[in-house]
Amino acid sequence: MKAFDRLIAIVVIVFLVLAGTVNLYLVTNYSDRSEETGRQYRVEISRLETAIASGKDIEDLDLSSCEYVTEVNGYEEGEAFYKPFSDYELREIDGKLYRFSYETPGTQVFPVLITCNMIVAAAFVVALGVLVYVRKQIIAPMDRLSKVPEDLAKGNLSVDVKAEKSAYLGKFIWGMDRLREKVENDRNRNRELEKEEKMLLLSLSHDIKTPLSAIKLSAKALSSGLYEGDEDRQREVAEGIGTKANEIERYIRDITGAARDDVTIPEVRVTEFYLSELLNRVKTYYDGRYEIMRTQVVISDYKDVLISADIDRAEEVLQNLIENAFKYGTGNRIEVSTAREENCTLVNVKSFGNPVPARELPHIFDSFWRGTNAEGREGSGLGLYICRRLMLKMGGDIYAGITGESMTVTAVFPEA
Repeated sequence: MKAFDRLIAIVVIVFLVLAGTVNLYLVTNYSDRSEETGRQYRVEISRLETAIASGKDIEDLDLSSCEYVTEVNGYEEGEAFYKPFSDYELREIDGKLYRFSYETPGTQVFPVLITCNMIVAAAFVVALGVLVYVRKQIIAPMDRLSKVPEDLAKGNLSVDVKAEKSAYLGKFIWGMDRLREKVENDRNRNRELEKEEKMLLLSLSHDIKTPLSAIKLSAKALSSGLYEGDEDRQREVAEGIGTKANEIERYIRDITGAARDDVTIPEVRVTEFYLSELLNRVKTYYDGRYEIMRTQVVISDYKDVLISADIDRAEEVLQNLIENAFKYGTGNRIEVSTAREENCTLVNVKSFGNPVPARELPHIFDSFWRGTNAEGREGSGLGLYICRRLMLKMGGDIYAGITGESMTVTAVFPEA
């Protein structure tokens, strides 16, 4: 805000300097010319005076040849002969008084000064008005919002994001408030999840203690030879250990399932949009993005169709597939192609080099699973899992296939 106020002050100073320079130039220039022509208009008056003295009427005088004299009038009773605020000379010729009006550059400077000053003033008012408008509609709201991201980063989610009527920042401010609400809701949800997880762990740990204690007692009895010679009893104890072990295994399976279900999947709002809109978003996002890595993202020709899905989530899926193709492929090309099948549009993302082994293909959409080709690369094993969940939510599907040294992941979108 202070920097913008300094800019306004600089603009005001520039206009003041400009106005002063223009006025000084005009006054100086016309004054110099007035001094140079000070005697010339007298020469013209003398010539006209001689013509009148020789008997020529003032109506017959040729003033078109005069550069400075503009009017000659004789004195008449009752006439406004003397003109204030104008340049003229009075001469008596043959007993009669004549007025010779004239203009020099010095007398013409005032209209020019007024015109130039009006132009400069109008430009100043427009420029200042624009700056004040920008300050009020853009700079001031942005200044009020400048601390919001910092507060959000510090965890201060109670910060008030006031709505603005700005035509330029209204949607941005509304989005910031939605972001604050989303972060706050997510934090509250995470707290609830943490609480539920702790309760679940406490409950499961209590449930696991019982079969675990039974296993330990049975194992101790067997190791101490308590049932030595009684094969039936030994068999019965061993079967009991197996049953309790299965019970613990079931608890572990429940924990794993609960962990998978806790993965947050974004909301989906299904609408209708054209395939070209989706692929143009992808093209715009990746134009020149991987050129420094010498990897091209090539989108093949396609037939435009109307798709029924969430365009934001669909874009997220395709970006994830392309990112994976870049991360795990070793080639220099990623191909995006389309096909149509049973009222569905298939978008294929094909990468070259270093695909997952065929035996691991059925697991690539599992949560927290990473293939052997992911060794040494960052990742959580959730990308394709989230993609599959999103595609299913949108009424579509996703699958993958391997051909030689290339791998293709296909997103299936239902057509409208």
